[in-house]
Amino acid sequence: MTIKEIANNDNKIIDFSFDDNCIYIKIEMWDGRIKRLKCNKYYGAKEKRCIYSEIGDIKENETSIFISEIKADIKNGGGNGTELNTIKSFVFYDAWNEQIIPEILAESIEILDECN
Repeated sequence: MTIKEIANNDNKIIDFSFDDNCIYIKIEMWDGRIKRLKCNKYYGAKEKRCIYSEIGDIKENETSIFISEIKADIKNGGGNGTELNTIKSFVFYDAWNEQIIPEILAESIEILDECN
């Protein structure tokens, strides 16, 4: 299964949590199965009341305003921003109004099966 198969299929976010250097998003699939997305090596997240939101499109971008904000913060702190060379913006849109529900800056997203 790919992240594109989660988009636009009556699936909804049921949990959003942080652990170590990862973000986990629990998805209830249209048929009741539960999948967990693991966002590896995240640098930031913007979440807008995404719990129980139905997922529309999911877009993966190399650039975004959010990435630019994080780069500016790193440079202001004395870094050079190259830490973000492998980071992508993963944007999840609400199925009904195309509002961004979460945007996550991470190296990758992998899909894990959930037992329950």
